[in-house]
Amino acid sequence: MRTIVAAAAVLVSTAALADSTVHYSVLIERRPSGSQVTVFHNDGRVDTDMSYRDNGRGPDIKERMRFSPEGTLLSLDTTGKSTFGAPIEEHFSLKGQTAQWRSLADRGSKTLTGPAVYVADGTHDATGLRLAHPR
Repeated sequence: MRTIVAAAAVLVSTAALADSTVHYSVLIERRPSGSQVTVFHNDGRVDTDMSYRDNGRGPDIKERMRFSPEGTLLSLDTTGKSTFGAPIEEHFSLKGQTAQWRSLADRGSKTLTGPAVYVADGTHDATGLRLAHPR
């Protein structure tokens, strides 16, 4: 009986360490038009690759986010192209109380004195939802 309990404990602890991957299909007018793959890593990283085409146009976005154990966004790196082909290059990091960001549109930094949120410009809808509820 101890062997079974020990084996079950190992399986449960191994499952807790496993990353989880979610595959989404993008449907436009009920037709498959693209996909999104999101990998949730147990160390707080979330990697998303998203691409779709509608009438020949669509975004190709790679996004890498990292959250603290409490759910605070620590970094965001987004690259790719927008629906109409414009390049996307956006980066954010939070180190201590200093937030820094850089995109093709602007750059800056700010020392935080209270709660704050970074709203990315060149990203997809799921990012905003994840920032509102990262877990």
